[in-house]
Amino acid sequence: MKNVYVKLFSFSMLYISFISEVMAGPGGSIAKAAVNSFWGRIGLGIAFVVLSPIIAYVLIKEAKAKKRTLQDLAFLKNHSPQFDWLKIKLRIQDCFVRVHSAWEQEDISEAQNWMSSWYWQNQKCTVLDAWKRQGLQNICKVDPKILIKPLLFVHRNENSIAHNGSSLHILISASMVDYLIDIKSGKIVEGCKSKKVVESLWSFVISNGQWVVENIEDSDMSLEYAQLVKSLPAIDQTILDVNLKKVS
Repeated sequence: MKNVYVKLFSFSMLYISFISEVMAGPGGSIAKAAVNSFWGRIGLGIAFVVLSPIIAYVLIKEAKAKKRTLQDLAFLKNHSPQFDWLKIKLRIQDCFVRVHSAWEQEDISEAQNWMSSWYWQNQKCTVLDAWKRQGLQNICKVDPKILIKPLLFVHRNENSIAHNGSSLHILISASMVDYLIDIKSGKIVEGCKSKKVVESLWSFVISNGQWVVENIEDSDMSLEYAQLVKSLPAIDQTILDVNLKKVS
């Protein structure tokens, strides 16, 4: 039965993403122009009604994932201030603003300290450099006020270092303008000038003692991350593992 829901959800997200916006700015995808026609909005409304049971299913899964994530972070807060949720939220907000600021200025080097080295290279080489070669420019204006929903937290102790490599996956909703123009002609080649509310899934990882951006994906990945929660070991066991390694 779960597989049926997952397939239905995937199909619905493909349909909705076709007529609405997707992830913008960092990540390489441009927010698609939302349907502005009367019949387009009617079609979107009908789709919402028909798919409401699936949407409810996804929201329930996300709520359960959020509860588990916050519980695990609260437990680990007793071991390290890195897991204080209030501090993490401020860090996420800071990363979000700084990464988008660097993106708007087309100088990703400004965000180097806020991204993992892999993701920084990925954005520079595969996205920004490619757009420059094609004579394109991304106009991306983002409201710094964002809504944050934690979906998955995975505690790790990579290289026998406590908490190193731990990851946190967050659904972020923000209001933004995002489009791509041809520099010579000034014509919009993708996206639109209208401000839209866009959701994207940001992954953070602890590197050198700091939370940094590891990846940015479309929001339709949220269910996949939320469902991974059930496969996680008890959080107290991950702490025990690193303590045993220290003793040995």
